[in-house]
Amino acid sequence: MAYLERFSHEEIPYEILDKYGLAQEMIDDLPNNVINRFLSSRPTPALPVVTENADGERVQSYARISLVRKNDGTVDICFAPRWEDEDLEEFTPEQQEKLKLDQVTTANIPGKGECYVQYDETINQVMMVPVEVINHNINIMSDLCGLDDEDVENIKNGEVVEKYVDDKLLAIGIDLKESASIRLVDGDIIDWQKDTTTDRLPQYSFGLYGCWMADDENNLTYIPEEEYTEELIMEQKRIGLQNAAKENQNQLKVG
Repeated sequence: MAYLERFSHEEIPYEILDKYGLAQEMIDDLPNNVINRFLSSRPTPALPVVTENADGERVQSYARISLVRKNDGTVDICFAPRWEDEDLEEFTPEQQEKLKLDQVTTANIPGKGECYVQYDETINQVMMVPVEVINHNINIMSDLCGLDDEDVENIKNGEVVEKYVDDKLLAIGIDLKESASIRLVDGDIIDWQKDTTTDRLPQYSFGLYGCWMADDENNLTYIPEEEYTEELIMEQKRIGLQNAAKENQNQLKVG
C-alpha cells in the first residue's frame, strides 16, 4: 500500500477498545495480517463489540474497526457496525449485480444525489459517498501518481488502472472501504483484486492469551486460553505440529 498513515502499537487506544469489550490481550492476539492492516489505517474484519442498551443490558454485535488520527494528534477508533439486514431492492438489477460482486457503481440516492456505492459483505452494509467527494480524491491522486485524463475517467467509471510511479507499478481504483475511498496496491490489477481477499482468515488463529475463531463470513470470536475446550486444545497441538513440520522443511531447503 502507499499513501496511508502508519500507526505504532504504542498509539493503539486500548482504553477506548476496552470500553467496547475488546481487551488489550484480544487486540494483541489478532493475526499478524489483521494487525498490519489495523496499523496501516485500514479496517479489520468484523470483531465482536459489546455495548449497553437503554435497560443496561450488555449487547454483542459485530463491527469493523480502524484507527484515525484526530486534529489534535490523538488517536481514536472508528466503528463500521454490521447491519442485521440490508435491502438491495432500491437498486436496479444491473446495480445489484455489481454490488454483489463487490464492484463500485454509481446510483442516484434520494437526499444525497449521485453517489458511488459499494456493498461490504462483512458488515452487510451498502456504503455510499457523493460522487463529488470521490472525484476530488481522484484528482489529488492524479497529481500524486501522474494519471492522465483517460486514467482518471476509467477510475471514475469504477475500473482499476495500472500506472508506473517512480519505476514502481501501482494499481489504483475506488474502494469505499478505504479511508480516502481510493486503494493503491503495489503490482498490477490481479494484485489489486487479491488484496481485497487478504482478510480471509484461517478458522483458528492462536495467540499468546487466547484464540480468534473465524466463521464462514469471516466474523471473529475470541476464546481466552482458560476457556479452551478439549477440541480446541487438540487443534492447537495439531497446528503447532504442522507449523513445526513446515519449519523443518524450510531449514532442510536452506541447508
